[in-house]
Amino acid sequence: MKNIIILGIYLLICTATTVSYAQSISGKVIDKSGNPIYAATVILQKNDSTFIEAVITDENGSFSFTNMINPYRIVVQHLAFKPVSCDNKSPLNPIVLEDKLNELSEVVIKRDKSVFKVINNGLSIDVANSILRKEIKSYDVLKKIPGVVINNGNLEILALGNPDIYINGRKVRNLDEVKRLPVKEIDNINLITSPGAEYAATGRAALEITTLHPEDGFSFQTDAEISAGNLISHQEGIQLKWKRKRLTIGTNYSFEHPYDKYSEYAEKKILNDEPFFFLNTTKKKERKNVNSYGLNIEYELNSDHLIGAYFTGENMVGKVSSNTGIDVSGASNKYQGTQQSNVSLKQSDYFFNTFYRGKLSKYFGVNAYFDYIKNKGNLDQNVFNQDSIFSTSETKHSLYAYKATLFFKKGGHQLNIGSEGNWIDGYNYSHNEGTNMKQGEIEDSEKRIAGFATYTWKSEKWSTKAGIRYEILKTQNGNVEEPADNIERTYCNWFPSLSVSNNTSIGINQQLSYAVHTSRPTFSQLSILPVYENMYSYSLGNASLQSMISHVVNYILTYKWIYLNIIYANMNNYIGHTYYTDEKQTHTVVTSFKNYNNFQQLAFVIGGQKQLFPWWDCSASLYLMKTLFKYDYLNMPIKTKLPFLTYTMNNTFSLPKNLMLYVDFEYSTKGDYLIETIYPTYRLDISFGKSWLNGNLDTRLSVTDILQSSIDKSIGRINQIKVLQKVKNEDSRKVSFNIVYRFNSFSYIKQNTSASGEERLRLKQY
Repeated sequence: MKNIIILGIYLLICTATTVSYAQSISGKVIDKSGNPIYAATVILQKNDSTFIEAVITDENGSFSFTNMINPYRIVVQHLAFKPVSCDNKSPLNPIVLEDKLNELSEVVIKRDKSVFKVINNGLSIDVANSILRKEIKSYDVLKKIPGVVINNGNLEILALGNPDIYINGRKVRNLDEVKRLPVKEIDNINLITSPGAEYAATGRAALEITTLHPEDGFSFQTDAEISAGNLISHQEGIQLKWKRKRLTIGTNYSFEHPYDKYSEYAEKKILNDEPFFFLNTTKKKERKNVNSYGLNIEYELNSDHLIGAYFTGENMVGKVSSNTGIDVSGASNKYQGTQQSNVSLKQSDYFFNTFYRGKLSKYFGVNAYFDYIKNKGNLDQNVFNQDSIFSTSETKHSLYAYKATLFFKKGGHQLNIGSEGNWIDGYNYSHNEGTNMKQGEIEDSEKRIAGFATYTWKSEKWSTKAGIRYEILKTQNGNVEEPADNIERTYCNWFPSLSVSNNTSIGINQQLSYAVHTSRPTFSQLSILPVYENMYSYSLGNASLQSMISHVVNYILTYKWIYLNIIYANMNNYIGHTYYTDEKQTHTVVTSFKNYNNFQQLAFVIGGQKQLFPWWDCSASLYLMKTLFKYDYLNMPIKTKLPFLTYTMNNTFSLPKNLMLYVDFEYSTKGDYLIETIYPTYRLDISFGKSWLNGNLDTRLSVTDILQSSIDKSIGRINQIKVLQKVKNEDSRKVSFNIVYRFNSFSYIKQNTSASGEERLRLKQY
């Protein structure tokens, strides 16, 4: 009996202890120095990883759970530290986290580690494991890629023009989306300098951005920027993300209020039998309110099938006011006076994408997606001088696009077969009062369907990719009131591509590629409705423009941290600016567009990124381009002579107390491009950055264009007309302050895809 009583007491004590232990558990999270870690995420799971509960550590690094069951598993996560897991057999007090940033720094300081890697048709840049991860804005990352230039928010690939941009395979409609992308969520960026047959035939370059994968949980990021020069601009934004098992939901909103001040000088000379000189100096202020918003949803049906949808919208309201001094002189005409202009702008854009990505078997898979875009723009302009002129215009465009790709992959072989198409309907309305210029209603339409196939073979050192694309394009452009003047055109073109890559054992990677591309005129370039500038100048489209065909040969070489790219392009029907006089108003200069034949480009880009010292990382590039072209000016043939030389240098200095200093410099020499001679320009930017709260808070103070030297100046010559233009952004020198705060930060969304390549940019009217 005594033994039974003792056994019962023992079992009672054990049971009570177990129950007490199962009801609650507490712990503390610290770093290697013994300091408590605030806002660490502590996740309670079953041993099979089933989620039970999650809490956040307090300012003392402490946490606790109730209603526990055995056995259990604890996972601790924090943005600045390596994750740690332990079970009920492991000691919980204290839980020590290892600094993740130290690990990154060790990777970065390895001197010969290159962030560049040659891939099929281009270059891959490792952002997540390089010094680029420390940038605060995605545009700061992009401009450190050799050959990438950003001026006034416009992104360009030297010698290749504006690239198509993709985020996780989804075509980006608005560059603001790229600007809002958090740097710490970027995995890598592919610079495609020779797009193959699977890309739209109009794209001569592409940027593919891949983000990191998310974990279950909720996070948000908020950011703000204020800039002060002569005028004050500001921007605010917020992004929310939530992932639970197979479902991922993200949303974002931003408000931007840019306020810019420009001074423009234009000198136009008509050198006919009766010379005419027109000079104007304009002071311009431009103010906009831009609201952007988006929502994306992804759902994994299982490990092999992913579906999703993406929606973005943007509304812009703006005003542009200008005051222009006019000085006119000619054999029989002299005038001096002033002109005031007030322009009101409204623009709305909506984009919807839905996609599916699936693996049908061990070797087969499919990607398919559909896009819908709708935009609408209004422009009202009042011009006041000795006569009052009022003009108004309205544009509406809608796009339906699809793309489907079936791929087969086995070993080192991959075959892609797909189809792509789009339907565009457009409407343009223009009305002018106080002038005899044309007005009316224009309807545009475009139908395109394409089929493509690519084959890729890879071995340990060699890679070959061949592709073929066939497109059928039908366009219609004409005046509603005069249907007899409608222009219909049909194009049927083959676009082949081929690339060969080699990776040697000594670290030299190289690639040689060839591709055929096209460039189609935009709706604004085709429009026969004028846009009035003043009584002596207006712009007008050309309804007879033809599509351009270009043959591009591209050579890429990388060795350690050095990157070399050589590009040769031969273009027929190149679409460029031209000047001529109005038939009825012989003292009025018309700016329009024209097809040019036998236009050639030869470009060299050499650059790289290297850590010169443990405290100094540097990326630099040197770009040289020579154009080969002839045109007529004053009844004499003119050849382009001067090559362009552009040099960029971006420096990152690691200072004491976790401070960062950034010094960026860009310089371009005088050079000839088509009918214009571009004059030298240079720019110097400096900024200081610092991270707080274990990397959750980033701040940066910047001064852009310190010397206020960013002035665009050019002289155009063709026919009997000479045009000198100079534009200076009076607010290019600004002091800006950026702040970014992340809460419970996770990685970004998985890859998805989107359609309608270049067509989205062609819909933009302003």
